[in-house]
Amino acid sequence: MRASLLLLVLVASGCHREADSSRNPAAAAPPASAAPVAAPVAAAAEGTPREKPYRLEVTTPPCAPREPCEAVVTLVATSGFHINDEYPYRFVGDAVPAVELLGRDGAGAHVFSKAAGDFAKEGETRARLSVRYRAKEAGSLPLTGTYKLSVCSAETCLLETEKIATTVVVR
Repeated sequence: MRASLLLLVLVASGCHREADSSRNPAAAAPPASAAPVAAPVAAAAEGTPREKPYRLEVTTPPCAPREPCEAVVTLVATSGFHINDEYPYRFVGDAVPAVELLGRDGAGAHVFSKAAGDFAKEGETRARLSVRYRAKEAGSLPLTGTYKLSVCSAETCLLETEKIATTVVVR
């Protein structure tokens, strides 16, 4: 029952077929400089897991305390899917005491979005979202949040929400 609900998707602009989505899977990126995030989804008919038609890669180069730093979340569409040009991509960062988020979105410094210029398409199947921050102290610090994204095929679009969790190294 729940597994069959996971595959249903919503209609998105630029797509040609209607669907419904009631899933909200979370996938955490392990701490690494380019950590891919790809969680299985359940196939509606069979109830058997299969890979999502995209992956997320989080790049967090080392940075210095009290200096502006950047983490990059790269979305790579796979399996015949492409980046949805019409979707308002958005990352909402979680509050972390030792990390000051530096977003430019009107919704607050914890929001990074396409509208604020944080999202850039790098071809039909690749896009990147920049998350700027300033670490208040040295060490391995968490950077977490929720990324809303969309990929499309010729038949349908998927509207997804992914939990991002990584570690930034501050020296």
